[in-house]
Amino acid sequence: MAYGSITQRGDKYRVCFDYGVDREGKRVRKYRTFDTKRDAIRAFNEHKVKMDRGRRSCRANTRSRSGLTTGTIILSCHRSSKRRHTVIKHHNLLTNTLNAAERQEYITKNPMRAVSPPKKRQREAKFYTPEQLGVLLAKAVGTRLELPMFICAYLGLRRGELCGLRWSDVDLEHHTITIENTRTQAGKKEIEKGTKTASSTRTLYLPDTLCDMLKAAKEHQQACRATYKNTVIVMEDGRPFRPNYLSELFGKFLADNDLPKIVLHELRHTFASLSNQAGIPAYNIGKALGHSTPATTQKIYTHLLDQTHTQAVEGVAAIADEARRKAGKEYLLQLAKALIDEIRVWDPMKFGGLQRVHGGNPVNRRATRAAYGCGSTRQYALRDVSRVLRHPLVPVYD
Repeated sequence: MAYGSITQRGDKYRVCFDYGVDREGKRVRKYRTFDTKRDAIRAFNEHKVKMDRGRRSCRANTRSRSGLTTGTIILSCHRSSKRRHTVIKHHNLLTNTLNAAERQEYITKNPMRAVSPPKKRQREAKFYTPEQLGVLLAKAVGTRLELPMFICAYLGLRRGELCGLRWSDVDLEHHTITIENTRTQAGKKEIEKGTKTASSTRTLYLPDTLCDMLKAAKEHQQACRATYKNTVIVMEDGRPFRPNYLSELFGKFLADNDLPKIVLHELRHTFASLSNQAGIPAYNIGKALGHSTPATTQKIYTHLLDQTHTQAVEGVAAIADEARRKAGKEYLLQLAKALIDEIRVWDPMKFGGLQRVHGGNPVNRRATRAAYGCGSTRQYALRDVSRVLRHPLVPVYD
């Protein structure tokens, strides 16, 4: 189907909008002139979209030239048999691609705006306890997975960062290692590239245990210089480990040694868990893991870092309880002192109720004093105050 054309006439741009043929078979065209080529192209693209929409409404069984509609995208996203994470990646790819097409005016509206991707479920990270990690590392000694496991457990590296380690990134003299290269796998193809984010490029301290292991591995590789290259994590024949194969070996190692099932990446979670148990702030943990902000660390390891809030709450509660006890004790002491001071100067004859006896007959002040005795009244009042302060129903603050 013809949509029309754009022709330049001097400094202007003339657009021919072709609407097809009418009932009599005559072609229907309209013309419009624009000052700039950009405006002409925008109007022409809008015309094409309107024509495509008209064709779809008239012919329900036909598709647009691109074959892409909002309905097909929604069905693809929600009926896909692929993993949720994969569908989200495809959704992001389509959204970014069509956004670029919209900016360049190939389309007037991005249909992906009407499509909601599936919600991403935050998978709870598994990790080893210190005892389980100790058993794992002890059984890994002497195997081909010894160095990869120790590096992941001691430094918390991602699998791609582990496989991308180069000897040029290792400074054994100053006990440091720089993470600036990764190696991942897409199908059977291995891809070597930079780190995941700018903050993932980092320099970490090497503990003595790792330093000794790396020195031994480097000496072994230098003895076989013809076979080995610049890669740190290699197989017996000197070739680098394929990332997926390394994960397979790790899973098989756990099964053969009756250890709890985790994936290689969860040694990174174990590193975060042990750091948290050691009382290291989330900010420092995130820096070691290569997170861009502490919020990223909090989001991923919420179930780990939230355990420390119990200690914080208990600590504040203890301080508050102690302050409350002190304040309560001081309040009661002040109250008792005020009552005692009041009783000491209290004159019962000032109260009208004491000037009458049974039957309502008035008595004089002298008779009342003789009946009750001002001194004894104070004594009984002081005794009653002391009883109240020590009553079992009244909280006593020691």
